[in-house]
Amino acid sequence: MQVEIPSDMTPFVKRLISERRFLSPSDVLAEGLRLLQARESLRTEVIDMSIGPLAHPLTPFAGMLRDHPLLPSWKQAMELYRQQSNDAPDAS
Repeated sequence: MQVEIPSDMTPFVKRLISERRFLSPSDVLAEGLRLLQARESLRTEVIDMSIGPLAHPLTPFAGMLRDHPLLPSWKQAMELYRQQSNDAPDAS
């Protein structure tokens, strides 16, 4: 298969050959085609991946203190603290 290198890519291809990265223009084209195919296959893999809804990391701990004997007094203390914080003048 004979493929013509676009004129704007000719300096790039010549440089790759002169730096001995590739032996011929056809090697450069083959590597470019391989990279394009790899990119397309990766693109389809990424697009086809589906991620379900993620749970919050603290979800396993939700409600674990629901029946703790100190919970009502803690809630009362927090409510009192919030009221005092809201009623206090700003310390600026």
